Amino acid sequence: MPEEGEGPKRFCLANTEFAVIRRAEIRRVLLEAKKQHPEIVTLCLYGSTVKGTETLKSDIDGYLFVKAPEEYRRYKPAYTWHATTITLNDEGYAVYIDPLCTALGPGTKANFAETRHLRGLSISNEIIDQLIEEQIENIEIVNRFNKERQNLRDLEGSNVYPVDHPDMLKHQPDELKPSINLIAMFFLNIGNDIQEYRRYLLDKLTYLGDMGEIMWGQIVEALATKENMNRERHTHSYPHTLEEAKKTYH
Repeated sequence: MPEEGEGPKRFCLANTEFAVIRRAEIRRVLLEAKKQHPEIVTLCLYGSTVKGTETLKSDIDGYLFVKAPEEYRRYKPAYTWHATTITLNDEGYAVYIDPLCTALGPGTKANFAETRHLRGLSISNEIIDQLIEEQIENIEIVNRFNKERQNLRDLEGSNVYPVDHPDMLKHQPDELKPSINLIAMFFLNIGNDIQEYRRYLLDKLTYLGDMGEIMWGQIVEALATKENMNRERHTHSYPHTLEEAKKTYH
């Protein structure tokens, strides 16, 4: 189940009988769901399942990616510090998430509340393009603010700080993390259908040059935060450049 190019460095999969059976059941249920709904792309897992710490009481944490039609989508900030998230609306959850959660219960020995931690995200090349553009705009806004703040400090002396200029603080932009749609596709992938979207994203970021490297760095930081990696493991567990990423997610 570990993905090619990552393996034990990043994902620590438990080899207990319960954990092995649970992972196999997750894969089986997902494949059955994909037969009924070919627009389902994959399920990307995080949390105790990929840390090797799962127990009978552990939740199943992950994101189901779906090539959902427009009417099934909802656009919203997932958290105050994330950019736009394109998630499934209530109807989309009824079609995809609820049946999956119900089917996972018996074989994984998880009740509905424990499988209800699964979330649904929409994915397409167009969505990736939109989210890249939004993140570029955010980075440029933050960079302009920082440059203007530095220019003010240079003019008025090193002892001048933004706190002396309430107007500047009033307009200080939030430095948003990338959309969870872009981050979650690099969690542990059940199956390989997300690979085309990973490659598409990495190719787009590579085309952007230095800006793309900045964005990939933000994705890596967000991955490490979401997966609760400590600094030592963080240093060795992720591809930190786009060149490394393209080799990992070939």
